Amino acid sequence: MILKIALIDSHPIMRKGLAIVLHEYFKEVKIYELDNTDGDPDLHSAAQPDLVILGLNTNNKKNCLEITRNLKRQISEIPLIVYDENETLNLTIPYFRSGVSGYFLKKNNASEMINCLKTVLSGKFYICPVLTQLLFEHLVVDGKTASKKMEVLTTRELEIAVYLCEGMGTSMIAKKLERKASTISTIKNSIFRKMKVNNIIDLRKRIPVNPA
Repeated sequence: MILKIALIDSHPIMRKGLAIVLHEYFKEVKIYELDNTDGDPDLHSAAQPDLVILGLNTNNKKNCLEITRNLKRQISEIPLIVYDENETLNLTIPYFRSGVSGYFLKKNNASEMINCLKTVLSGKFYICPVLTQLLFEHLVVDGKTASKKMEVLTTRELEIAVYLCEGMGTSMIAKKLERKASTISTIKNSIFRKMKVNNIIDLRKRIPVNPA
C-alpha cells in the first residue's frame, strides 16, 4: 500500500530535502509538495493524504499557531506533524491542543524525523527529545512538582499574547477576534500574571513572535 504524504513548506529546497529523505526510507510513498496552506485546493485533491507535514518559518506572514489551527480545520481527520526552526516552548502545548500529533525541529537529524513519522502513523503523539527535555524542565522546577509548576498559556491567551507583542492594542484585537475589549483586557491581565511580566516589552522576551 502506497503511503501518501502532503509536505507543506514555503522553502522549495527544504521540501525537496525532506522528500528525498522520505523516498529513501519508505519504499512506496507518494509525496505531494505544497508551498502554502491558504486554502490550497491541491491539499484536498491529494487523494486524501495519510499524513500532513507542515514546515513553520520565521518569515510566515501569520503567526505559526494560527497557521496550524487553520490547517487542522481543513484536515481534521488527517494526522498533522509540524517542524519548526526554533525551540518555541510556549507553543508546544498549544500546538497539540490545536490538533497536532507530532512536533520536531529543523535542526533534528533525518532519523529523528522518521521516528516522528512512524510514531504518529502508529496512532501515538510525538515530541522530539530536545523539546521534551525543555518541557520537563519548564514543568518541574528544582526537582519539585505540583507546588512549583509554571503556568502555561491557553491557546487563546497565546494567540492574544502574540498580537500584543506585534503591537496591536486591546481594541484592535477585540475587533479581530470579535470579542469585547473588556474581555481582551481581562485575558491580557491573565497573560501578564502567568508570564510574570508587567509590560509588553518584557512580554516580548517571553513570547516568540514572527516578523511580518
